Amino acid sequence: MSTQEKDQPTGQALVKASDPKQLATAFNAAQKTLVAFLGTPEMAQRAARIAWVLVRRTPDLQKCSVESLVPGMLQSAQFGLELGTEAYLVPFKNRETNTTEAVFVPDWKGLVRLAIRAGALTSGHGDLVYDGDAYLYRRTAEGVDFYHERKRFGPRAKADNLKAHLDAGCQGVYFLGYPPKGPIVVGEMSVDDVEYVRKTYSKQPDSPLWTKRWSIAAIKTVAKQTLKLVPMSPQLREAIELDNRQETGIKTGVVDGDEFDVRPLKEPRPAGVIAAPREPGEPTEAEIRQEDAAAAAKEK
Repeated sequence: MSTQEKDQPTGQALVKASDPKQLATAFNAAQKTLVAFLGTPEMAQRAARIAWVLVRRTPDLQKCSVESLVPGMLQSAQFGLELGTEAYLVPFKNRETNTTEAVFVPDWKGLVRLAIRAGALTSGHGDLVYDGDAYLYRRTAEGVDFYHERKRFGPRAKADNLKAHLDAGCQGVYFLGYPPKGPIVVGEMSVDDVEYVRKTYSKQPDSPLWTKRWSIAAIKTVAKQTLKLVPMSPQLREAIELDNRQETGIKTGVVDGDEFDVRPLKEPRPAGVIAAPREPGEPTEAEIRQEDAAAAAKEK
């Protein structure tokens, strides 16, 4: 038995990439609850499959207890957000029990999805502003004037971290929300403002989300502030409060790029497609299955 396993409380299950059977069994046992949240067995199976693939792709999640992974998956289903694109399962060290637990955290695109579902927005958009971009945000008595045009062939960061964005001339970040009626809602922050929030309020200011996907973390920071300007449903309010309590980062399921759009999706989502993007070098689902088959053959 390894030292890590000895440190775990008696009966604490661990998820291991070399032995996914325990995780699959636990996810299968949660199918009835998933169906209750998502409406159909097909949607429930899809949610469990996506969660399983995300865990298999992420070594840190493989250290988490099954007892925390299953509730995280169920919580994403309860909010109606898809793991890997609209929400994450984030590894978190519980120092009281000396275990690693998975925590459900909504992505900013998930927060916009909740606002769309509640009828507060029809879509949402976020982007970064660089030197040379044409940018105007002005509030007048008649309403809001907003304009952003990227400088054609202008520099953009080669990597999604703070230094790369600053070197490329990033000045700030904004989020637009489009209500069904009335003027758009706009939020903007300078790079310094975003960094103040990161250093002051984030539980893990040097997490992978901030160090490797700074643009997404920055847009999420602005989006949470801007969404306060629209009528918030109890579910949206709960998701924002949950994110404020548990803010951290994880690389799996975070979309590359520095421009994003969220638009209404027709439910249910297409079955049989894993929506979560892969990091360079990450195994495909077929490769994961081959690894599992090879591991099972060795055990025999």
